[in-house]
Amino acid sequence: MATHLTEVIKVHTHELFGRQEADSLINNFKKQYPKVVEDLIPETLPLGTVVKVLQNLLKEQVSIRDLLTIFEKLADEGVKTKDAEVMELASELEFAKNYIFLIDTRFAKDYQFKIEENISLTDKFIPTSALQTLLENVVKHNKSDGKNAIETTIQINDGWLIVT
Repeated sequence: MATHLTEVIKVHTHELFGRQEADSLINNFKKQYPKVVEDLIPETLPLGTVVKVLQNLLKEQVSIRDLLTIFEKLADEGVKTKDAEVMELASELEFAKNYIFLIDTRFAKDYQFKIEENISLTDKFIPTSALQTLLENVVKHNKSDGKNAIETTIQINDGWLIVT
C-alpha cells in the first residue's frame, strides 16, 4: 500500500507543486545561495517561468533536489534567450544538450539522442526553445519497452535541420 501511494505521489507531484510551494523552496534555497536566486528571479526569468520549469521537471519525474545546478543552467540560458524570438542554432544546441543531460539523468538508457553537426553553425538561427519542445515531445509521446532505447537523431545539413 505504501509503495503504491509513493508511486501515485511521484506521478502527480507536478500537480501538487504550485507557486506557494516553489516560493517556499526558493526562499529556503536563497538562504544558502542568495546571489544565484537574485541573478535568476526576476532579473532573468519571472517566478512563474521558474515554477513552470520545476513543474515540468517533476512531471518528467526529474529530481529537483539539485536546485543549484538547475538555477545556474536556467540563469545561463535565460540570459541568452531573454526576449528573443529566435536564437543562434549553436546556442540552442547547447541548451538542447543540457536538456538531454536532464533526460538521461531521469530515464537512464530509455532514450538515446545523437546530434550531428555537418556544417558550420555560424549565422544559423532557430526559434527559441524549438529543440527543447522537440525533446519534450519525444519523451512525452514515446515510451521505451525497457529493452530498446528510443533513438532520436538531430542532423544539421546544408541549411536543414533534420530530426529522425
